[in-house]
Amino acid sequence: MSSDLSGDGTPATERLRELQRLRDSGLITGEEFETHRSRILDEVVGPGAAPGAAGSRGERPAGDARPEPESLAGTPAAIDALLGAIEEWRQDGLIDDASAARLREHYGRRRAELVGPTRPGAPAPPPVAGDRPAPATPSAARRPPAAAIGEWATRRQADVLLYLGAFLLVISALIFVSSQDEALSGGWRVVLLAAYTAGFLLAGWLLRRRARVREAGPVFLAIGALMTPLNFLLLHNEVLGDQGVPGDLVWFIASLYSAAFYGFLFARGLGRLYAVPAGVALLSAWGSLAVTVGLPLEWGGPWWMAFALAGAAPAAAARRRRVAAAAAIAVVASLSLVFAHLLAALDDTSEERWHLPATHALLLAIVSVLGGSWRMPFALLPAAALAATTACAALWAADIAAQWYSFPPLLAGAALVAGRGRWAAWAPALVPASLLLAAAGGLAPVALMPAHLGGDSALAAAAMLAAAALFAGCAWRHASHGVLTWDTARQGPGDRGWPVHPLERPALAWTAFALLLVAVGFAQRGLGVAPPDTGWAFAAIGALVSASMVAAAGRTPALLWPMLPPLLLAIGVSVYPAGAFWGHHALLLALAAAHVLSAFALLRRWSLAAAAVALGMMALAALWESRAWEWWALAACYAAVSLPLFGLCTRLRRYEPPAAAETVAGTAAHALSWLPLAAAVITAAAALNARVSEPGVDVAATVEYRSLVLVALVFAPLIAFEARRLRAWEPAVAAMAVVWGVVAALWPVLGWPGWTLAVAYSAAGAAAFAALLEWRHLGTDSPSVAVHLLSWSGLVLGPLAALLALDARLQTLDADAASLVEFRALALLMLPLAGAVAVEGRRLGIRWAVVPATALVMVAVELAIATQQPGNVQAHTLPAALYLALVGLLTRSSDELGRNLGWHEVLQLSGAALLVLPQAEQGLGPGGARWAIVLLVEGLALLGVALALNARWLAVSAVVTLSGVALRFLWVTGESEAVPYWVMLAGAGFLLLAVGLTVLLKREWWDRTRVRLQHRWREGAVDSHASRGVPAAALLAALAPVLTLLAVAGAD
Repeated sequence: MSSDLSGDGTPATERLRELQRLRDSGLITGEEFETHRSRILDEVVGPGAAPGAAGSRGERPAGDARPEPESLAGTPAAIDALLGAIEEWRQDGLIDDASAARLREHYGRRRAELVGPTRPGAPAPPPVAGDRPAPATPSAARRPPAAAIGEWATRRQADVLLYLGAFLLVISALIFVSSQDEALSGGWRVVLLAAYTAGFLLAGWLLRRRARVREAGPVFLAIGALMTPLNFLLLHNEVLGDQGVPGDLVWFIASLYSAAFYGFLFARGLGRLYAVPAGVALLSAWGSLAVTVGLPLEWGGPWWMAFALAGAAPAAAARRRRVAAAAAIAVVASLSLVFAHLLAALDDTSEERWHLPATHALLLAIVSVLGGSWRMPFALLPAAALAATTACAALWAADIAAQWYSFPPLLAGAALVAGRGRWAAWAPALVPASLLLAAAGGLAPVALMPAHLGGDSALAAAAMLAAAALFAGCAWRHASHGVLTWDTARQGPGDRGWPVHPLERPALAWTAFALLLVAVGFAQRGLGVAPPDTGWAFAAIGALVSASMVAAAGRTPALLWPMLPPLLLAIGVSVYPAGAFWGHHALLLALAAAHVLSAFALLRRWSLAAAAVALGMMALAALWESRAWEWWALAACYAAVSLPLFGLCTRLRRYEPPAAAETVAGTAAHALSWLPLAAAVITAAAALNARVSEPGVDVAATVEYRSLVLVALVFAPLIAFEARRLRAWEPAVAAMAVVWGVVAALWPVLGWPGWTLAVAYSAAGAAAFAALLEWRHLGTDSPSVAVHLLSWSGLVLGPLAALLALDARLQTLDADAASLVEFRALALLMLPLAGAVAVEGRRLGIRWAVVPATALVMVAVELAIATQQPGNVQAHTLPAALYLALVGLLTRSSDELGRNLGWHEVLQLSGAALLVLPQAEQGLGPGGARWAIVLLVEGLALLGVALALNARWLAVSAVVTLSGVALRFLWVTGESEAVPYWVMLAGAGFLLLAVGLTVLLKREWWDRTRVRLQHRWREGAVDSHASRGVPAAALLAALAPVLTLLAVAGAD
């Protein structure tokens, strides 16, 4: 915005901002700042512009005939730009209000001289392009919020110390007063609290009138305002309760007074946040009124819904959409609805049920009032849903069978589908939304399936048939305005809509077909048809669908995929329920495989071949079960069948993105190649699972276990063959995974201990890590990722295997985990992984790799400490806390968890919490005063480190720690063995006051010392010169010792 306003070519705005940064960092004093700022303003407008400068207000001295800068002597446009810059300087605090007023006055006169007076009666000259105000462009980039808050905290360090010291002194005084509790009667306590509250209110009111302490005024006023309800509580407990005044009445009066008081503060502009306690007090008044008049509990939902309706009436009358009002009404209405439903669910014995439909009806009225007043088309959808739920609630209140609950949602959905043309003309966006709501209504009979299974079959069949008809109607009418292709840019009136996604209409048709099958099942149940005879009707439907598919797909090949899922669904339903008539199921599945294979022969579609093979395998499994043959033999049979299928489909298998015409064939080829072998593995696992259930069986010695291992091992050479054929690293990862799994499965067969498997994994991983050194490099391409997986898998699996071995050992042995060899192996196997991380980071030049490496070492240290079985948990928490705090202070990351919280600051907070919380917990126990004293010292130490290194969240942790110690002393009002609590807090408070005053008096020395210390500390940080610092994922790895600590503590 600003032009060149200085002699050296630097804009005045940038020079002023640089001066402010130098002052905030302590590199210049306050006097030097004022001197340089006055000099800059003198260059802009001459002496007298800066505050305190000599000269008249807004006028140049007579002897100063210096001309204006060249950039300001031309047109009024430059002066307009400068006036905008002056306003920005004032808002940013670069100049005060008096200087801004003088600058505006001076350049206003200058602009008036350039424009010149206009003759009376003469038309104004047309605007010249050059005279138009220049667009306001920011003179300097705004600082991010985190940096602004950091600079603010740096400038207010003395205030933090003073306020924290004052807080401790106040708590000390409260402890001292409460220790004299028996000397004060109830009335005096009420008077004392009232005087305390009034004092805060008066202090807040008066402090707002003084500029230097104006910021403290709202804080004092807020403390007094929030203490106002406590006066009523203490008045009732100490005075009115003894005189028989009902507590409900006092509650109601206190709520009304608080609502009025907070509303007064809000209306007077003393704080926008007072609207929150005013609203809470109003809600409290409404609730207390219900308690006072004796409203039954079950009518609480309608009572609060009426409150929301009362709030919706003025909002609707205003005819302006206010987000805050709508949000408040929505919250109250939602909670009322939840309360009514919870009461109806938990209190089923109540004879009065009409409160639930009343609640729904009131909510429907709220939606209708607001939607109609604000002209919101989408209000129609919740209105339709609420109409259906109101009808269902009325049926429930009338004690009508639950099967009838299906019909109100179906009727609402049918109405939405019938009005589709109206929605398209009124609001096109309603069409897809109403379709989704109608589909939800069509699923209501499915949600009520338990009621239908236990009720009338004819009524259930009617409900399912109606739902199928609703979905069929949706599929038939859904020709435009697609859901998945929702086009918000084409929602104007009269728009013909946008196209429908190819999957939408088939999905609706599939749902309709599935509901039709359910309706047929209920009809058979009503007619008394029992299994296995029920399967023939569905088998006939499947054959009819197969024939229709051959006829339709022969003319229109695109119809194959929409018709294949209904075919498979009908075949699957035909064998329901499975488990009782295996021979019958084998026959039905064989017939289904035959007509699907015939369809493949006619249509030449490989997807049908895959479906036929799957049906044939299921028929074979059903036959196997009917003959009671061994299932491991079936697994071997499946594996034998998979090998020729794998070889047959070799030329059809593709791993690169295929053409659109080859997608289905390629997918089917992969299914025929891999799924039979996967089915063999699943079958062998099922056979082993059945054998495991037998008592006294050694699983590793059974033929089922060995067959499972051998069948799974077949995957390894097949995958290796694919890797060799494709010349790629990626399949080798899967092959190695199979090898790792097979080795783990063979270990029990050999009878070796589990921890030796972990050692073997780590040793093999170290060998693979060293062997793949020349192929391993940084990169995100899939070959590089595959090589990294091959290199690191063994080193990672070693500790995991040790952990699993430890868990298995603990399942069979009642012993302390830290005393077992598996635990020690787990601790030791962390070290090779940590060494590999450190070596790889050094080889690739990644300095921050030291963070995860040291985290793994700390995990090993925590496990080693656990082997010594310390008696105090702080033996674990203290090293982890110091490690986290040190990593948080020695690292930086540009990634942020929030606007004002970096990832390295998360570690600082975690370290502080891990340091303080165990001592705080022990300080609450018997004899915990000494831990409270330790916490007091630690809080002061944290505050000192935070102020010295500008660690803002450590300062927050220190403030919370000191506040917690103070509140602990206030709660436990007894005295310690040596020094009274209030004396210790008073000493800490006076210490903070003294340090704060020292910082104020020696501001320049403190700023320079702090800046030098921070500079030296950050120069030694990890990746201090990197542009982005340490990644967030690496910083989070430092939390691994904390997780280890939690695991060890949970085990104890």
